[in-house]
Amino acid sequence: MSRPAPFLVVLLLLLLLSSHCSHCVCGLTQPPPPSPTTSNPTLSLSTLKKFSNSKLSSLSLSGKLSSLPRKSLNILFSPYTANALAEVLQTLKSSPSTLAIRTALFSHPPITLLYSFIALSKLQQYVPFPTAPNASTASTSVVDETLLSPHSPLATDIIHYATYTASSYGWKSDLFSRFRLHFGDLAAVLRKTGLPRADIIAYDFEAKTHRPAYYLARDRQRKTIVLCVRGTLSTQDVLTDLGADEIQFENDPSDSVGDIRLSKLWGKTLWGNKPEKENVAHRGMVEAANLLNAETRPLIAAALAANSDYTLVITGHSLGAGCAAILGTQWRATFPTLKIFCYGAPCIAPLTAMPTANRDVVTVINEGDPFANLSLGHISDIFMAVDVLANDEVTRERILDISRKERENVTAADEEFLNSTAQMVRDMMTSHLHYPPGTIYYMEDLDGTISLRKVPNSAFGETVVRKNSLDLGPHLPAVYEMLLERYSRQP
Repeated sequence: MSRPAPFLVVLLLLLLLSSHCSHCVCGLTQPPPPSPTTSNPTLSLSTLKKFSNSKLSSLSLSGKLSSLPRKSLNILFSPYTANALAEVLQTLKSSPSTLAIRTALFSHPPITLLYSFIALSKLQQYVPFPTAPNASTASTSVVDETLLSPHSPLATDIIHYATYTASSYGWKSDLFSRFRLHFGDLAAVLRKTGLPRADIIAYDFEAKTHRPAYYLARDRQRKTIVLCVRGTLSTQDVLTDLGADEIQFENDPSDSVGDIRLSKLWGKTLWGNKPEKENVAHRGMVEAANLLNAETRPLIAAALAANSDYTLVITGHSLGAGCAAILGTQWRATFPTLKIFCYGAPCIAPLTAMPTANRDVVTVINEGDPFANLSLGHISDIFMAVDVLANDEVTRERILDISRKERENVTAADEEFLNSTAQMVRDMMTSHLHYPPGTIYYMEDLDGTISLRKVPNSAFGETVVRKNSLDLGPHLPAVYEMLLERYSRQP
């Protein structure tokens, strides 16, 4: 029997969600109606926690969201796609993060949720997250203000390998971003990087589930072997992205690691506030890194053996950046001189876990990139905050009333109210977060001058709700490439 096209994976997910959610929460018992709004201007933290916990406990986990038999999935899809889809369904059913999201969504009328989102957005504008990279209130003891010179060795490496990551998207990226036509993905790589065809060791521009597209090249100018992993460009990549829970991974896994069955890893899935292990990360990207390891490590070892004075560089953008960071962490002992350059890296691991804490990973994050502070935990935190405001009409309306004032007309009492409310809301935001990996340089365009400023990983601990929250422009690989080109021309 022929298998359906990959886009049906995403379509099936949407159909499952919509069919189960018309009268209930993904097959779960409908939560009780929200308690009447309080007349108090503020709700105590203990009361809010007690209310939220009672709503969470009221949701039964005996739903049938993942009742579609694994055998049926294996008939409909390839084995890896079936496994990936089953894991996503398991996450939707079992993760405390998605449970909190469902609780907020189905406990309040849409108009209440809308105004609660707006109120949260206004609150975040008035009281920014304390360690946010561009927060005016950020303490210099928390945010490293070190600026990277465009002509430093590290900066020249960052600029150089940004071209590799942009080229990995092939002819489509240049056509839509720069209106340049290349005849094929390989032709785009050769033209953008300036590499001769003989220096392309291997490539596969067709992504598979849990195996993103990539190419392996020899850079004679810098004496490096470069593994470049592409970011999200296909439905298979999206399915890899959706595996957003976390699992443990091994250092330097064997070449046969691609054959590990997901059932062996299932028991290692970590939820909620369980203790963090040294090597844990985004499950979909760990699986992708494992398959990339099995496919590319023999080729890399052979290329380095044939060029004894060469070193290894792993680079990638978006999904590719996450995979590069995990591979770089796995291969620390195998290739001790390797360098890892990540662009627009998503949140892939807890703050104290590898590869977040791996300082050999260098990550560049553009200002406004929406994926720099987006994980299941971040989304859960936002919905917890929205739930708080949806349950307190007086507080919500006062925030909106203050937001309608001119800045100079905001009183000291208003500011005190906003600060105390922001603190109360943030005290409720206790989800298990993932962060971007490695040493992070935050890229800003300040009046035409591009700067790269080192910031801590903890700076990306809160998703900011704003009108352009879903603007993908700052995340595009071509944008990173063009900004870094401008950066290279600065004195």
